[in-house]
Amino acid sequence: MATGLGEKIKPLPDLELGEFLIVKPRGSLSTAQVYREWDRISRGGRSGQTNRSGPILKAFDPPQRTAVIKSLENDLEGAAESLLPEVQAIREKALHFGAEAAMVTGSGSAIMVFPSTNIDAQGLALALAAEPVTTFVVHAVRDGVVVNDAN
Repeated sequence: MATGLGEKIKPLPDLELGEFLIVKPRGSLSTAQVYREWDRISRGGRSGQTNRSGPILKAFDPPQRTAVIKSLENDLEGAAESLLPEVQAIREKALHFGAEAAMVTGSGSAIMVFPSTNIDAQGLALALAAEPVTTFVVHAVRDGVVVNDAN
């Protein structure tokens, strides 16, 4: 877990995430553009909050996959969806097809999709294949990820 300005690193317990998806819509976003939009829409919002780590730290004590996934958040998600509405549409479709959670990665436009424990990642990738997206099945390992192109 990174705190401060990202310079303070604290290891968290290992957690088996299983397979999940990275879904990349056809459209792209520039980081600068997303931050400008975030500045515009977050006036008076949560932009001043700096420590919201309580729920995720609780989810890691002891590590619980569902609780960790449900506690993930990305403040840039609203800005990314505002600039590229297909991001929100893909997230909503993923949830409709059985994802436990779906969220923008970084400043977008890619989306992390976590299948629920009773849904196969490949099956979820196939369900999303009707959209104009590139989908990767990812499996987290201790020192990184293994990526398979699902398209």
